[in-house]
Amino acid sequence: MVGITGSYIYYMKNSSSFRKAGMVSVWVGHFKSPDQLDEYMNLTSGFEDDFGFTLDEKDVREATVEVLSKSIDQLADGFSAFESFVGNVAEAATRAGIRSATTMLVCYGFEFDPSRVAVNDAAPLRFLGAFPFS
Repeated sequence: MVGITGSYIYYMKNSSSFRKAGMVSVWVGHFKSPDQLDEYMNLTSGFEDDFGFTLDEKDVREATVEVLSKSIDQLADGFSAFESFVGNVAEAATRAGIRSATTMLVCYGFEFDPSRVAVNDAAPLRFLGAFPFS
């Protein structure tokens, strides 16, 4: 798949090029409803266009959209195996100047690397990083 960012043309990567056992990739943002996130993730190519890779049904994803902003560690509470990565995620958010969010997307067995794709800096989700989990 081909994408266009500004005056650059790039080829969108398949999500399989980022799969890695024992890693979890985390994005946060401020969606107002689960329907809004669903539209961005599944009903349009918004997420794929913003992060330069195609989604696959094989990718294990979990997400939450809360009514009110929560601290990053509170937002992560309840995700599968969150205890093994929440500390690293909260530290990454602090380094990025993010104190709270309403939305978190977690992809398991996935090590997203933004340096390998064209990322839209104005995307409604912000990539925090890829972290080990168990």
